[in-house]
Amino acid sequence: MGIERRQYQRFNVDWPGRILLPGKEINEISIFSASRGGLGIYFVYAIPVGTQVNIEFFVRNRHVKTRIRAVTHVIHNDILAGNRGAKVGLHFQQMTSENMHALANALHEDGQPSLE
Repeated sequence: MGIERRQYQRFNVDWPGRILLPGKEINEISIFSASRGGLGIYFVYAIPVGTQVNIEFFVRNRHVKTRIRAVTHVIHNDILAGNRGAKVGLHFQQMTSENMHALANALHEDGQPSLE
């Protein structure tokens, strides 16, 4: 059994978003888990670990739609069977305090605590 590495509680979510990859390529993503430390996303392919990506997504913060932008880096990939892409783990590197506050509120309003 492995040691839990998470610093923050993870929540299951279903949020759309976009990422900006190196080379200025913008892609749509689906966010399936979130915490104050980072995100889990579904993407069409694995992104090399360590790659810096900018991310943008919208949450409900006190019933108001709020845009969140952050700089992240890839910490892991899980390849999905059947050419369905990858689950990519992103760790927040840079985010405004206002965005972090909005994310924390949205997780408690909209997210379901993850059992993993």
